Amino acid sequence: MDHEPFEPTEPGPGGPAPPEVPEPSPSAEPEELGPRPLRGRRLGSAMAVPAVLLIVVTLLAIGMLRGEERAPRPTPVPITPAATTFLFCSDCHADLDRGLRAGAHPILRFTHERHFAIGVSDCAACHVANTHEPDRTNRPTMVTCFQCHSLERGARAPGDCALCHPKDLNPEPRSHLAADWVSARHPDAALANPFDCATCHEQSFCRSCHGLELPHPSGFDERPHAELFFEDPALCDRCHPRAPLIERDACDRCHHPQGPESSTWIAWHPQVVRNRGAATCFQCHADQTCRICHRQGPERFTNDDLAADRALLLASPSPSGGTGTG
Repeated sequence: MDHEPFEPTEPGPGGPAPPEVPEPSPSAEPEELGPRPLRGRRLGSAMAVPAVLLIVVTLLAIGMLRGEERAPRPTPVPITPAATTFLFCSDCHADLDRGLRAGAHPILRFTHERHFAIGVSDCAACHVANTHEPDRTNRPTMVTCFQCHSLERGARAPGDCALCHPKDLNPEPRSHLAADWVSARHPDAALANPFDCATCHEQSFCRSCHGLELPHPSGFDERPHAELFFEDPALCDRCHPRAPLIERDACDRCHHPQGPESSTWIAWHPQVVRNRGAATCFQCHADQTCRICHRQGPERFTNDDLAADRALLLASPSPSGGTGTG
């Protein structure tokens, strides 16, 4: 309900006296006279903002001081496998370097983190697709490492052994520790995979022992190897020793593959000459060589007795490879 504004009037000489306004009782609660002034609220808000800023600055300063105390670490690059085969490796291998840090592989100083830090983060660059099989784990071999690491100039990564292995580690593989490694095993291993040798040995190392480039270049088994033999027969004997006349050797098996394994070609060739003639013999041998051998016997035959064969080779622009049927 609206009330008309009260305006006091002066009493007239005969008019009624104005109504008395009761004074408020001391015990009565004061009436709400309207909204409280905002000055106090604004003052509290203004003081809260600097306090929050002070706390934030203090926390940042503490964080920066702690960061300076710790050694900086390279920012790890997330694993980005190019092949879908490796997408779920991290389900089991969340920490790839845990075993390496714990010393599970004491001969390795390798870490995945160091490779990730330089951008090598594709698992397929080092691991094969069938890394895990039911009965074994196919770990990367040294050949895999040397796809990037090498002793050659201009290599993508250095080939120093101490980069990934302890300095006191013997770099020789287990195969090299066999007593007959040099004399019997290493030729077959080198022929099977020459790159294995090149991971540790430069060509100059091989040449210092063999006396020529190895593996033999393409076409070496034709005229070049015959010329080298006549120049220095002992050079060939380093790897292809000629066995006694009672058994076959490397030369015999290559030059006369049609001969029986149980007999040397010298013992077998008379039957071939009787049945087929001697025409094929003269593709490699001079008739003088035949006369010397038949006259004095193969037991007394020496490299000097091959002089006529050497002259025949040098006079021929394209001699036979020595694999005829004679």
